[in-house]
Amino acid sequence: MEIEKIHRPKREKLLPNVLSKEEIKMILETHSNIKYKVMLSLIYSCGLRRGELLQLKPSDIDSKRNIVIIRQAKGKKDRITPLSAKILEMLRAYYLTYKPKVWLFEGQSGGQYSEQSLQSILKQALLKAKIKNQ
Repeated sequence: MEIEKIHRPKREKLLPNVLSKEEIKMILETHSNIKYKVMLSLIYSCGLRRGELLQLKPSDIDSKRNIVIIRQAKGKKDRITPLSAKILEMLRAYYLTYKPKVWLFEGQSGGQYSEQSLQSILKQALLKAKIKNQ
């Protein structure tokens, strides 16, 4: 039997689960920790992926032009996203509280925040907001 002649089954193409504005608001308001709030808000408002958020450095936030510079994102390409004034205020409050040195979001030991920790923050927010992830 020739392996080249074996056809792979097609994957199902399902539509993503889209959350309502109310559900997004509940998710963003569940955490009282400013770091978690800022992380989730930045992901949502700027359309960032997990890895992109965690690769951000304080110098990637351009507060004068209200933009976030994402370096070496998917496909090793740089891109720019708009930054709302409300999120910028949250970022300033976060910065004054945590004073990050290298990465915008650092773990407890000072290194880069882990993707697993960020994922668990979102899962906790979904549980607290009583949103079923379908």
